[in-house]
Amino acid sequence: MRRLAVSAAGAWRTDHRLRFLAVGAWNTGFGYGCYALLFLIAGRHLHYLWIQLIAHVVSVAQAFVLHRRVTFRSTAPWLPEFLRFNASYLGSLAGGLLAQWALVGGLGLHPLLGAAIVTWVTVALSYGLHRHFSFAATAGRR
Repeated sequence: MRRLAVSAAGAWRTDHRLRFLAVGAWNTGFGYGCYALLFLIAGRHLHYLWIQLIAHVVSVAQAFVLHRRVTFRSTAPWLPEFLRFNASYLGSLAGGLLAQWALVGGLGLHPLLGAAIVTWVTVALSYGLHRHFSFAATAGRR
């Protein structure tokens, strides 16, 4: 058992993909939780796409901090990485808003279900964007 724990700790230190999965799981739950909470609080007064936009801003800010410090352990200047990180999420945001609109407005899904589907698709795309764009200088050294 100790051997397994040592092996897992070693993998955590050396494999950014493992750290990405752990941070990504947290970010996914956090982002969806933000959306769900805001929807439950303000859904009667605010359109679900505005709620998605607000939740996006909050969740991307915390995701940047965790990916920078935990996943990629970056020591590069934070502002260029922050700008690239946000740029990579602009495509996700635009696609997510469009997909959310299609799922809810077009297919008639509940906004919380539509947001869950959009969240999982976004997760699949974000690893490549962050590894090869947002944190490219640091990720290339790992």
